[in-house]
Amino acid sequence: MTDQEILAKIAEKFPAVVESKPAAGTLPAYSLTVEAPAASIAEVCAWLKSGGLKFDYLASLSGVDLKDKLQVVYHLYSLEMKHKLVLKVNLDRAVPELPSVSSVWQAANWHEREAYDMFGIKFTGHPYLERILTAEGFEGYPLLKDFIAKPDQYD
Repeated sequence: MTDQEILAKIAEKFPAVVESKPAAGTLPAYSLTVEAPAASIAEVCAWLKSGGLKFDYLASLSGVDLKDKLQVVYHLYSLEMKHKLVLKVNLDRAVPELPSVSSVWQAANWHEREAYDMFGIKFTGHPYLERILTAEGFEGYPLLKDFIAKPDQYD
């Protein structure tokens, strides 16, 4: 299936999901990039997995701080059909929240916890959204561009 065929199927089902330019330096293997609204991300992901496109493998889920907004980036792969997709969701920096996709791909569980711990992105409906990398009692989110570490924070 070509990128344009994949895009057409997605657009038919979810008109609000739009094609996006790949980030500079993106590997050619992930040539198709789309953006989806935060409110419908769980529905979009569930359909991408079981609605004919068979994106059954979540390769990664990452948070990104773009200064004016936060973004969650999903790298998806179909083991059976051998196609790839980058799915992006833009979030309001003041209220970075979107539905969890851990019920769609179990691998999202730890990825979402990491994005929460590093960027403060809250994944509603996540079964155990707790910090995963920073120490207990850590204040702030260390991968935000405006994060300032306190000298005694690691004592």
